[in-house]
Amino acid sequence: MLVLSNLKVVNYLDVTLNLTTGKYYPFRKPDNNPLYINAKSNHPPSVIRQIPASVSKRISNLSCDSNDFNKSSQLYNDALKSSRYNENIQYVRNQNQWVNKSKNRLRNIIWFNPPHSQDVQNKCCKIIFPIN
Repeated sequence: MLVLSNLKVVNYLDVTLNLTTGKYYPFRKPDNNPLYINAKSNHPPSVIRQIPASVSKRISNLSCDSNDFNKSSQLYNDALKSSRYNENIQYVRNQNQWVNKSKNRLRNIIWFNPPHSQDVQNKCCKIIFPIN
């Protein structure tokens, strides 16, 4: 069994932690390149629209400052460009997301969400479930 101790720089999951300086930045194995769904794929438009923003937010949260973000952003920009996205990722300052929200009472509502397909041209829910 190999036991490592007194390490100063540690790669943990997808982040590198520098314990002497207190900095952290994204980590990727050398042969593991990011791959995203194509911008022209048959996914809901809201999903495709949010991919560059979610990548920006994720890499920004893994970076302690904008300098470390800029060092690793080129790899992700190239991956987005190869998936036919026009946007580049930008550093988003980490905001505290823990805001107390009041919880509403859950209601017994049954929702029907048909699967998304760009081939469907009509409003199938209006045809199947007409509202009187």
